[in-house]
Amino acid sequence: MIIALCMRKILVRVSKILVGFIAVMIVLLLSVAALLNTDRVQNKLLQFSVSVLSDKLETKVEADSISLSFLKQHLSLWGVSIEDKEHRKMFEMDELTLSAKLLPLLRNEVRLELVKVSGLRAALYKPSPEEPANYQFVLDAFKSDKRAKKPDETKKKKKLTFDVSLVKLERVDVKYNDSEGSLELLEYKKTLLGKQAGRLTGLKAKWVAKTKKGPQDCEAGIANMTYQSKDDKHLVAIGGLHFANDNHLPRKNVGKPKHGAFDAGHVNAVANLKLTATLLGKDTLRATLDRCDAVDKDAGIVVKDITLALAANKELINLSNVVISLENTVLRFDSGMLRLPSKKRGVKLAYHTSEIKGDVLLKDIAKPFAPVLAKFSLPLVLTAKMKGDDDAMSFNDILVSTKDKKLTISAKGGITELKDKYKLDVSFHVNKMHARKGIVPHVINQFPVKKFMMKQVDNLGDIYYTGDFSILWKKEKFSGVLTTAVGKLNFNLTLDENTKYLNGAVSTKEVDLGTAFDMGNMRCWDTKASFTFDYSKPRTAKMRKLKGGKLPIGSVNAEIGSAKYKLLKVNNVVSHIESDGAVAVGNINIKGKRTDILCSFSFTNTDSIKNKIKIKPGIRFHGLSDDEKTAKDEAKAKKKQEKELQKQQAADEKARKKAQKAQEKAAKNALKAEEKARKKEEKAARKAEKKAAKEAAKAAKAAAKNQ
Repeated sequence: MIIALCMRKILVRVSKILVGFIAVMIVLLLSVAALLNTDRVQNKLLQFSVSVLSDKLETKVEADSISLSFLKQHLSLWGVSIEDKEHRKMFEMDELTLSAKLLPLLRNEVRLELVKVSGLRAALYKPSPEEPANYQFVLDAFKSDKRAKKPDETKKKKKLTFDVSLVKLERVDVKYNDSEGSLELLEYKKTLLGKQAGRLTGLKAKWVAKTKKGPQDCEAGIANMTYQSKDDKHLVAIGGLHFANDNHLPRKNVGKPKHGAFDAGHVNAVANLKLTATLLGKDTLRATLDRCDAVDKDAGIVVKDITLALAANKELINLSNVVISLENTVLRFDSGMLRLPSKKRGVKLAYHTSEIKGDVLLKDIAKPFAPVLAKFSLPLVLTAKMKGDDDAMSFNDILVSTKDKKLTISAKGGITELKDKYKLDVSFHVNKMHARKGIVPHVINQFPVKKFMMKQVDNLGDIYYTGDFSILWKKEKFSGVLTTAVGKLNFNLTLDENTKYLNGAVSTKEVDLGTAFDMGNMRCWDTKASFTFDYSKPRTAKMRKLKGGKLPIGSVNAEIGSAKYKLLKVNNVVSHIESDGAVAVGNINIKGKRTDILCSFSFTNTDSIKNKIKIKPGIRFHGLSDDEKTAKDEAKAKKKQEKELQKQQAADEKARKKAQKAQEKAAKNALKAEEKARKKEEKAARKAEKKAAKEAAKAAKAAAKNQ
């Protein structure tokens, strides 16, 4: 009992001592906190910190006021400014607020509950690559000393870790040389569940890019962005992603109505996108682009949506399930690969896709790239494969058709010299094109061009084409074989954008002109023609204003081996046609030895040649011209020479046969002599053998008689 009472007294005393000690500590901490919360102490602390920082940086550092709460573990700093070595305001900040937990510092952990920066303004300069930046002295001042470590410092210290729960950046403006950027708000949060989220609004950046043609103003920004992350999964949504530039030169299509509105020197694009990404490793991720739309109203580019999935590392990007939607066009391909360039590895950019499939309306690319397609509303079906690098691209297994299959095209081709517009070469080979009767005029009507000879085109019936076309710097070339109901044509055409002339040539073994031009039974054989047409708008406009008319302006020269019209058949026909836009005047010359049949004609409308053509026949008698006489003499001399040659050849042949006959006779006599000599030798041998046998018998008889 006594022992129990003693123990109770001891416990009570110990408890009182502990309570007293804790009370003293609380009073002491409250006294320190209260002391720190006084303006006088905090101003002293601020002046001391500014003085230390000024000495460290060796420049002017200022701060208006400070607020420090030890109990709330909260620090706010207002009106901070730092000058560079040229005494220019390099850094200004209206407010910096930090809220932190102090106990984790004992475990080398920095836990910030709040980081808030408001009204930040920075003016940074680096005049040239050789000169240091105006902020370099700050970086140098806080570099760690590279002194030799003492033996007790060789032990590796525990790494300091950082954890931030909330970050807010408000009203940030940064200038760097000729560039500048601003940010209205950036907000980042991390919850207790490990989720991370961020919000950004009003990000803008402006800079001057230097190009070969001079300076170019550029601007980029994001209206708003949200970010969510948990573990390795990240969701990003960006609204109002904006990029614009201006090279202070007229747009490339100014005064050039056939030139597309897209100009890399004038871009004003806005995009929105939603992306989900999963990190698989340090340099590897998987992502899906769930939504992406983009518009450049000035250029006329409208992308309604892009969706795709990708797996990427620092070397390759593999795409899958790619869908690109324009206003009336949808393109899809299942897979694709993009190899990223690397100078270190000596690798160039390269890419390829699986089969691309799509429903296409060409007017979707009219304004940015080809105004001539502005009314091309004929739906097309497309399949193709694509591959390339940073200098060229190729397309294989191209199939284009209308949905009703009245037009089908099979082709392959590509583009080379992508980096040099003067050497750029777009070339395609058409393996086969089949246009059923009626579809070609329908296709031509999709273009806002003057229509000539449309009825004649329709008279061609089904058209088949195999050939090539190339688009070069201010020049287009077309060639191939055109098979129609009226005949097969070999042709080549060149559109010269420098001279604004269409030049070409055609040839055919046989052509039914009567069917083509509604002129009855008219056929031509072994025909070839060359032509030149003027398609310069200023020149043709001047001529039409002067003379009127609706015909093309140009000339045609033709040579016909033979031609037949009804019961009349002629050979060696030469024709020439000249058109000034109002009237086409032509002549036909059928040359004979003494007589030429002449025919001149004219017409004003290609759609009514049969009814409106005016024909004036004629005949011309003439002797042989000097050229014809010379040709006749040359032909006579040639014939004589050929006759003498034939005579000489006959004599040579006779001599050869005679020599051959003598040779054969000599060979026969030699063979006969050899046979006679052989028989004589055989006879002599038999006689000698018979004589020897007779003498042997005689000797035997004598021997028998002696016995």
